[in-house]
Amino acid sequence: MDRQIVYPGAIPLETDILNTNKNMMVALSKLAAAVLGIGTIANGFAVTQTAPASLQINVAPGEIYALANIDATAFSSLAADTTHSILKQGIALDAQLLTLTAPATIGYSVNYLIQASYQDQDANAVALPYYNSSNPSQPWSGPNNSGQAQYTTRKGVAVVQAKAGIATTTGSQQTPAPDSGYIGLYVVTVAYGQTTITSGNISQYSGAPIVNSTLLGQSPAFQNPVIVPNATQSQHAMPFGQAQGQFAPIANPVLTGGAKVHIAANNNLEVLAPNTGPGSRIFARNDSGVPTRLELQAAQVILSTNSGTDGLVYDSTTGNLSVAGTASVSNATSNSHAVNLGQMNSSLAGKANTATTLAGYGITDGVGVNSPTLQTSAKVHISTDRNLEIIAPNTGAGGRIIARDDHLALTRLELQGASVIFPLSSGADGLVFTASTGDVALPGITSLLGTLGAIFGITQSTADFTSSRALGTTYYNTTPRPILIECCIFLGAGGTQRLYKNGLNTQTFTNNTGSASYMTFDTMILPGQSYAITASGSPSYTWYETR
Repeated sequence: MDRQIVYPGAIPLETDILNTNKNMMVALSKLAAAVLGIGTIANGFAVTQTAPASLQINVAPGEIYALANIDATAFSSLAADTTHSILKQGIALDAQLLTLTAPATIGYSVNYLIQASYQDQDANAVALPYYNSSNPSQPWSGPNNSGQAQYTTRKGVAVVQAKAGIATTTGSQQTPAPDSGYIGLYVVTVAYGQTTITSGNISQYSGAPIVNSTLLGQSPAFQNPVIVPNATQSQHAMPFGQAQGQFAPIANPVLTGGAKVHIAANNNLEVLAPNTGPGSRIFARNDSGVPTRLELQAAQVILSTNSGTDGLVYDSTTGNLSVAGTASVSNATSNSHAVNLGQMNSSLAGKANTATTLAGYGITDGVGVNSPTLQTSAKVHISTDRNLEIIAPNTGAGGRIIARDDHLALTRLELQGASVIFPLSSGADGLVFTASTGDVALPGITSLLGTLGAIFGITQSTADFTSSRALGTTYYNTTPRPILIECCIFLGAGGTQRLYKNGLNTQTFTNNTGSASYMTFDTMILPGQSYAITASGSPSYTWYETR
């Protein structure tokens, strides 16, 4: 920190006072920068509603810290210094009242940004007395006795204002960005028809650089333990050791590792600390340490056996209840009750080898029901000498179910994938129906459909081939079945048309009507045959094929 030096008897200069103020300002700004950093930051300026509520808001006093030139303009006789920037403090000592306006359009809202900026402001202008060398007893008013008023204070001020956003449909309005040199502090939302602003309309601006804690609150000195002597009066602070002795037993204590809870002199209960293995647990046992009676392990409640192994286990996450040994239950008297083996045996004694749904016993999937779900290798007995065994699906591709008699003599029916097979006596495939294609195959015949396919008309249809057939061109039937050719020619008077099969002229028509007339060939073409139609002139025609 710089300091001005003056001497006794020396003529005082105005720059002595000006530099003293300047040096003090620079020193404080450097200290503030070391504590707060050099980014713009604000303290205070809380925005609240008025009382009573109105379309005005209160902005509390506050300070703003921002980088600025040491002096943007001359400081009296000290020249401006725009080369150096320091963290300046702008102060607003008094609360401010800002008036906002509601949008004029129904269904619209507007966001107002309350923003602040640092500014240097020269103030307190007065006409100062100046020394009059010609008449020292009569000072001049203003420089050169001009009467001109001059500023006597350069203030660092915090300027606070409300910036209106663009009014638009409620819910879609946007908060405007702070102006250059300003920082956003709060946002106030005002809707159409609103006549008062309440706390619900006010929120802090996102990213507002407001000091949220004091340096005192951040000091480690107030985070370390404070040592005090034992209290002797009611208003004294009490050390922890003294306080422990003052506490009465707690009804629901929070226990630490190794803590023990004693229930009574003859029935002590010891709660051991959770073990360090997976699924930490708490054991309860009697004073003599004989068997563990109760164990709380993770999400399970376990009643242990005398040997310490799990007995009855309840899992709270699944609701499952399991018993390591046997569990005895009384005879069931309601549909929701568990049934013991003795009661079940007695109730089913008369149902042996008899189909039943067992509905009266709470069982709907049992032996003999209409649509049972059978397990692997399960057998369905039709009668004493007509037993039927349903074999489990094989492990190969297209798993299958085979039905056969008890003697394994002949396979009678096989359901394999999408096929139903009636096997031969040898076990080879006999008649095979494929559900996906509708095809039926017999031994020695590749496909019944393939055999029937040689018959004209089976699965065939008629189509217009006029655009792909030309008169005088030879074509071939490349299909495995016969096709039908229907060609109608508008033949000129005296014209002739011919049909060729495998190069032979099998039909000839001549138009002797004296005028152009329609002449038609209808003929069957066998598989592999060639066919062609010719006509004199260049007549029009239609050509259809059934294939």
